[in-house]
Amino acid sequence: MSRMLLIAFLLSVPVPIYAQAPSTEEEKALRAYQLANYTKFEYFVPMRDGVKLFTVVYLPKDVSKTWPIMMNRTPYGVGPYGVDQTPNRLGPSPLFMKAGYIFVNQD
Repeated sequence: MSRMLLIAFLLSVPVPIYAQAPSTEEEKALRAYQLANYTKFEYFVPMRDGVKLFTVVYLPKDVSKTWPIMMNRTPYGVGPYGVDQTPNRLGPSPLFMKAGYIFVNQD
């Protein structure tokens, strides 16, 4: 019986939930690389039915050659919004960013 009371007590005690830990040095280095090597553009791309989809393009600053494109279309947001705002990382892995991919996100 006392074990059940102890379990009930522990389950009823509020547990504080903390925000995500600050970014690591590797994440800061990736963000600095992104800011130094990519430019962000925002467009409204018209579809056949007249709806305009918000589209964000992250283009490598090196325009001396062609780059592969990775496109992500989602019903969710592609924020942060504003050409001066960028996400913490581009693509599913930092390797794509280092390889010079063009990233296109559309919602």
